[in-house]
Amino acid sequence: MSISTGSSDGTTLTRLLQQNVTVLTALDPSGYFARQYMQTINTFLVTNVLPGMFDFNGDASSFDVMMEYLTAFVNNNLNSEDAAIANAAKDIQGILSDKQANLILEDSLAALRSIAASYPETLALPYVATHFLDWLKVKYPRLSGVGEVFGSVLIGGLAALGIFNLFFWRSRTGKI
Repeated sequence: MSISTGSSDGTTLTRLLQQNVTVLTALDPSGYFARQYMQTINTFLVTNVLPGMFDFNGDASSFDVMMEYLTAFVNNNLNSEDAAIANAAKDIQGILSDKQANLILEDSLAALRSIAASYPETLALPYVATHFLDWLKVKYPRLSGVGEVFGSVLIGGLAALGIFNLFFWRSRTGKI
């Protein structure tokens, strides 16, 4: 079966990846090249596919999930023994307690959705993160000091939610 057959079988890509790993392992029994191949595939997925999953439609459920995630991050990390994480939680708490917190989050999700759609190339995640930080500094200059922390937590949450949605879809449909 070829990738270009247009087959609706959702396992074609998975079988192709397994076949490639099998060939690489047969050629190099140490598994070095197979691991490097899978690391490259995983890097591609994390930096190219996940940014494309930042597809929040602006509905309340998407927005509420991200607000709950950020609140949980703050609650779980304010008293962290790691000072950097505790400070990050404190910074995020400052954003969440802002009277414009809902607007900041809504604008941020819209900006990430727009930026991610603009970079469909390989290794898009660094571009998305950089452009989001630039956008945040212009749109909310008072947050520029905590922009990297906010962006990291927000993008990390979106990536985790994208992965969760992928597994949820797989569990419901049996396909990816």
